[in-house]
Amino acid sequence: MIQKSVRLEVPIFDGSRNPKDYTDWESDMESYFQWYKMDDDLCVEYAERHDPPFTWAEMSRKLTDKYVPKLYMTHLMLCWMNLRQGKRKVSEYIVEFEEYRMRCKFVDSPQIQIAFFIHGLRQDLGTRVLEQNPATVDLAYSLVESNEFSTESLVESNGRLSL
Repeated sequence: MIQKSVRLEVPIFDGSRNPKDYTDWESDMESYFQWYKMDDDLCVEYAERHDPPFTWAEMSRKLTDKYVPKLYMTHLMLCWMNLRQGKRKVSEYIVEFEEYRMRCKFVDSPQIQIAFFIHGLRQDLGTRVLEQNPATVDLAYSLVESNEFSTESLVESNGRLSL
C-alpha cells in the first residue's frame, strides 16, 4: 500500500469580499478533501467549527451565498457562453475554457459543457468535433487537439498543402 507522504496545508480563507478569492479557496478545499479522502463531517470541521454540524455542501452553499454575489455568477456564465477561440491555438482556448468550467461548477451537465466548448471553437474545428459526437468534454478536447494537429501538419510554412 502506498502511503501519502506529501502533507498538504489546509487552505486559509481570509474573509475577503472578492468572489474570486472565495471560489479559489473553495476549490482548494475540495482538492484538499479529495487528496485525503475525507468524509463530509470531517470536511466541515476543517473548514469551520459549527454547532450543530452540517454537511460540506451546505456549508459551501452558505459561504457562497455570503461571499459571492449572484451577479458575479451570472457574469461568469455570460463570459463562458461568449468565450471564443478566435485566432488562438486550441490549447490556449482549452486553458481559458477550463478556468470557466471550474468556476461555473453549477453547470454540471456534460452536454451543456460540450455545447459551450464546441460553440466557442473556430467553425471548421467545431464542425469536425461535432461530427464525432464526443460524450465528455475531455474527449472533445482530445478530438479538437488532434484535428488541429492534423490540419497544421498538412500545411507547409508557405501555406501550401504538402503531399
